[in-house]
Amino acid sequence: MTDSNALVLSGRNATLSLSDANDGSGDWCQVGLISGGVHLLLGTERRRYVVSKLVSFLSDPSEGICWVCNLSERHFSIYGEHRGEGAILLVQDANATPSGSIDLTADEKRQSNEHLSKVATG
Repeated sequence: MTDSNALVLSGRNATLSLSDANDGSGDWCQVGLISGGVHLLLGTERRRYVVSKLVSFLSDPSEGICWVCNLSERHFSIYGEHRGEGAILLVQDANATPSGSIDLTADEKRQSNEHLSKVATG
């Protein structure tokens, strides 16, 4: 499902992919979790919304688990927690059942934040 225009946030164990939703506007994206060769579609949402929520989380190293964003259609939620210099993104389905996670090293977190911040402002 990933396309050449997909934005990705890659960790050591999984990738979050934001691909064009093919609605003709370019505003909407399909969000997927790719782990162990399996692709789970999490939902569709405005690209600007998802990017801004990810940047907000990655930029604010507050302690504890925090909500990052919800996704339309399939009603998955993404939560995050900063761990040391790295971070983890936790994915839950509509029933709050854990569906996967993305572990980010300090370098992956910094690189993802820099890249997504450029996308958000550009």
